[in-house]
Amino acid sequence: MRIRKKRVILITLVLTYFCINQNPSFTIKNVRAEEIVNFSRIIETIEGIATVENGPAMILVKGRNKQTLQGKKYHLYQLLYAQNAEHGESITYTINPLYEHALKQVVAEELTKKGQSISAKELTEYKVIDYIKSLDFSTTEEDTEGKMQGDCSEFRFFVEKIRNQISRENIQAQEIRVTSVKADHSFEIRGLKYGYYLLDEITNVEGLDTAASLCMVGTASPKATIHTKADSPSVMKKIKEDDKFSSPIIQDKEGWNDMGDYEIGQNIWYKFDSQLPDINGYEQYYYAWHDKMDSMLTLNKDSIQISIQGKDQNNNDKIYTLSREEMVVDTTPDNGESFCVSILDIKKIVDREFLAENQQKQSVYGQKVTVTFSAKIKETVEQSAEIKAMENEVRLEFSNDPDHSNSGSTGFTPWDTVVCYTYALDIKKINEKQQFLEGATFRLYRDLECRHEVYVKKGNRGYIVLNSDLTQGKRPEDATEMKSDTQGSIFITGMDSGRYYLKETNAPSGYRLLKEPIEIQINAVFTENRDSYVKGDGKAGKTLKKLEATAKIISFYNGATKEEKQELETDHTLGKINLTVINQTGKKLPITGNAATISMVLLGSGLMGYAIIRSCKKKKKQTSHK
Repeated sequence: MRIRKKRVILITLVLTYFCINQNPSFTIKNVRAEEIVNFSRIIETIEGIATVENGPAMILVKGRNKQTLQGKKYHLYQLLYAQNAEHGESITYTINPLYEHALKQVVAEELTKKGQSISAKELTEYKVIDYIKSLDFSTTEEDTEGKMQGDCSEFRFFVEKIRNQISRENIQAQEIRVTSVKADHSFEIRGLKYGYYLLDEITNVEGLDTAASLCMVGTASPKATIHTKADSPSVMKKIKEDDKFSSPIIQDKEGWNDMGDYEIGQNIWYKFDSQLPDINGYEQYYYAWHDKMDSMLTLNKDSIQISIQGKDQNNNDKIYTLSREEMVVDTTPDNGESFCVSILDIKKIVDREFLAENQQKQSVYGQKVTVTFSAKIKETVEQSAEIKAMENEVRLEFSNDPDHSNSGSTGFTPWDTVVCYTYALDIKKINEKQQFLEGATFRLYRDLECRHEVYVKKGNRGYIVLNSDLTQGKRPEDATEMKSDTQGSIFITGMDSGRYYLKETNAPSGYRLLKEPIEIQINAVFTENRDSYVKGDGKAGKTLKKLEATAKIISFYNGATKEEKQELETDHTLGKINLTVINQTGKKLPITGNAATISMVLLGSGLMGYAIIRSCKKKKKQTSHK
């Protein structure tokens, strides 16, 4: 017999209290309504932490089965204040005046239903609190850190009504946006004062109604841990940064984060991470990823791969990779998207490959589903006057009606976006008199020994980098040397952060060749939180904070070697680096020198002639004496 479920998203409502046994001197005074803090401001998590005020208490919020909470939004309400007795033997509660009317209204309605005709005005504070204490907390699930509320308990329904009444009264709340999470995908709410709190998930998931899933945790310490009940999936997109020097500021050891930079033609790897919700009530479950990428990016269709990770029937770790026949890839959607990859019935695959069951003989879900693929930056990016931030975003579509198969209604998660950049090097070849030098030729390399060339081809604006992912390490037919034009200019598009070596292969006519390659170091400085990209921030200059670049140039003039390290001028809004390469004019040998030189030559010739004449006379005189 099928298990029927409501067509709802289970919005997390958390009611938790904090005792103050670790701070017995803490007291709570009566607060007038006009003294209440306006909680309308928005707080975003920083490294998985949202700091609300300067109080001593905190809530640790975890997803069921370690499901990520990235991208979630919550409203936080402190319904009651809490005060502990001096020795911790008793706790008293007082109502937060901001929610007093909502609490009394709901309690009055509930008491009236139970035969006690009473109005909200007649209710005292003690009556409201005692009623809350009397509610049935029947649980359906045990947890090591607390108890989850039964789906049909009195307490759960009561809290849903409180939430709805607060909404009707349009009472402002503290909004928390989970823009970053901890390594285990959880987040913390810190700085709370002691009391009873309601945490309401307000994440907008298209195509789903709203309902409630409640966790209630009781604790006698300033820390409470709650688990949200996630019956709708979420999706998190990441891009893989390959720059080794950037790894210390990226939490993921493999470089997965929300932003990166690359060469034209390089394989840029992306992934979508999601966690399968509890789908026991479905016969089939549709799962699809919709992707939109910047017009300057192109998908490598054959690189798409889907894997599912979880526990098998023996509780061993298992990863299953789907075959091409088990997925549908559409690279020509007509809705403005770049591609869509879908699984018509992911439940069938999971039930076949992961046979674990709980004590109630129900299948255990929560498996991690990952999509990976690569894309490349197109050569046409060099035609743009600016090297723009190239975004790529995804949203997940999934079944939300267990009464239908995959042809039934579906819901969508919010879009999640990442960004990538590429840079340009603008070279000016001049002499020390600021005159442009035409005809200098260069090649670009990855190593000081100039063995591994970075091939370039001629483009519309200058030269375009051809990454080895595109060339397979072989010299392409259209690869060419770079040559300075009449303005002494060489413009290279499509460079990455990292180290390059620019080798002069031919100097301009009449100038000495730079024997040693110029070492160029490019370092992009992104915002500190690389796991929290917001769509549009790249183009608004909020992500790439600055572009640092240096050049080490070794030259030999006038019998001496000169080594200098330059801090290069950059423009991070255009992604451009400026490099000036100077060839000094050489001193001429004195064979066609000035008048002084000519006089010296004539004087030397006269002296030599006089010496020859005297020598001849001397020999003649010696001969006549014989």
